[in-house]
Amino acid sequence: MDDPLPPEDAQSGSRVLKETLNRAEVPDFWESVYRSAACESFYERAFDVLAARIAAPAGTPILDTGCGGCDHAMRLARRGFRVSALDFSDTMLGMARQRVREAGLADRLSLCRGSLLELPFRDGAFPFVLCWGVLMHVSEVERAIGELARVVAPGGLLILAESNMGSLQSRVQRLLERAWSRPDPGRRRTRRTTAGIDTWVRTSGGWLLARQSDIGWLQRQFGGHGFRLEERMAGQFSELYRKTSSPLVQSLVHGFNDFWFRFRFPRLAFGNLLLLRKTR
Repeated sequence: MDDPLPPEDAQSGSRVLKETLNRAEVPDFWESVYRSAACESFYERAFDVLAARIAAPAGTPILDTGCGGCDHAMRLARRGFRVSALDFSDTMLGMARQRVREAGLADRLSLCRGSLLELPFRDGAFPFVLCWGVLMHVSEVERAIGELARVVAPGGLLILAESNMGSLQSRVQRLLERAWSRPDPGRRRTRRTTAGIDTWVRTSGGWLLARQSDIGWLQRQFGGHGFRLEERMAGQFSELYRKTSSPLVQSLVHGFNDFWFRFRFPRLAFGNLLLLRKTR
């Protein structure tokens, strides 16, 4: 990690993020946190709901942008979709190819290398597009939004999963940080942007961006590309299970997340799912 401070502009941020995400350290951390049995159980329920909302016949094409290790793309394939999955990280694609082979899903799921900032697909190529937890790590977010909007077919559906800056967890976290955290620009920098609250964190693999999104801003941006919000759903109410090693506390957080997902009131939930329909 040569850069002592996080990048100041969006294009520099893209360069730094590309270097960080191509190293193994960050993907390994994500795997350790988000592939627990409790998280997997939540994701399966969430994708059951999404598949029911889409209600598409078997073999319908769908694009998973920023597929990472391909877990969500495989969930879609198991639910009958013909999946194209894209990621720019060679590290993640190598992991994904192995998992797809082991799962026996290679006939329903194809992988390709590409960037969300320049998707290698024609305009309107897909009736359905998934972007789960990816925009939050993109510094040139408006450019990425334009690319996502471009590849959705007229009448098609875009499914976003993003962190919500208006959530209870986010609000409490900001209060605690203002009260007790000491600024350390060499390790962490948080600032309010038009897109939300951007936090750059210095990890063992390099600088990483994690954004808590302004959900209203996201809706307006996609509205400018001809999308209307069809449904806003709660995802996980909290990710506080990441902050503790106590199995009891983790179990309580996951249990409440399951309850809140069934309740589906999104505004206080840390995770939000947006179903956006392309009207033109």
